[in-house]
Amino acid sequence: MNSECAFEEVAPGVVVYRHSWADGTCALVFADPDVSNGDPRAGAAAIDGGGDPADGEAMAAFLRRRGHEPSRLIFTHGHSDHVCGAAALGKGEVIAHDRTPDAMRRQVPAWAQRWQVSPAAAAARVPWPTLTFSDELRVHLSAHRSLRLLRTPGHSPDGISVLVEDCRVLIAGDCAATGIVPALGDGDGRTLEASLRMLAGMDIDVLIPGHGPVVRGAAVADWLTWGANYLLGVRQRVREALGKGIALEQIATAVPYAEFVGDRLSADAHGMRNRHASAVAKIIEEEQTRIPTQPQQRTR
Repeated sequence: MNSECAFEEVAPGVVVYRHSWADGTCALVFADPDVSNGDPRAGAAAIDGGGDPADGEAMAAFLRRRGHEPSRLIFTHGHSDHVCGAAALGKGEVIAHDRTPDAMRRQVPAWAQRWQVSPAAAAARVPWPTLTFSDELRVHLSAHRSLRLLRTPGHSPDGISVLVEDCRVLIAGDCAATGIVPALGDGDGRTLEASLRMLAGMDIDVLIPGHGPVVRGAAVADWLTWGANYLLGVRQRVREALGKGIALEQIATAVPYAEFVGDRLSADAHGMRNRHASAVAKIIEEEQTRIPTQPQQRTR
């Protein structure tokens, strides 16, 4: 993909960068156009860095063409396809949730194996958070533009979303996807459903998902609500199957792709059927933990 074609301005000063990891997205947010208060480091933020160093390099080059240095980076969460490409963007402040450093540390052995380097060398290839927060944080780019960083866990325990308040653009990270079924990753389906319903109740004009096309207007609440209802529907069906004593290996057949996803997403894209099967398997695992262990009979 031509690097210029990878960028799209979806609202004034809000630019989406598309990369190849399952139709993934990152974003660049600028303050007042062509205004940096005399400081080229001020007034802009990169949100996520993709999974390949070329992604971060393309975003850094775009920032510089707009007159900004890549010195403010926000991670929506610590998964590889959001942090492993970010080296060129992480020379200054790196903002993330309190749990993101732990999420990243857990992946270092896999990064080392993938890159065939030592764990220390793998850890050094990615920028690490310099500023973390627990519940909510505002980042001011100018007097007229602030970013509201919100906790939206579920896909991952450290997940956040970024709201550009003045133009009501939400950069959702992997909390919301429009190109794949909701992905639970190392998170929790009930938590993700709650995050999606919270976002669906907000006044959002433009949704930049972690994976998939940007959506606008009424389609925003529609996608967020569909994702929440998908998770709820799968969970209800799994509970029914468990209640009937259906064998675990047969429960997935009670949650068919055609019924729960249908034509909403292309079954041929990004291994969608396998993604649905993974979501079902994760929810089965979650529901099993809810079943109380029967006390053992004591004998005399």
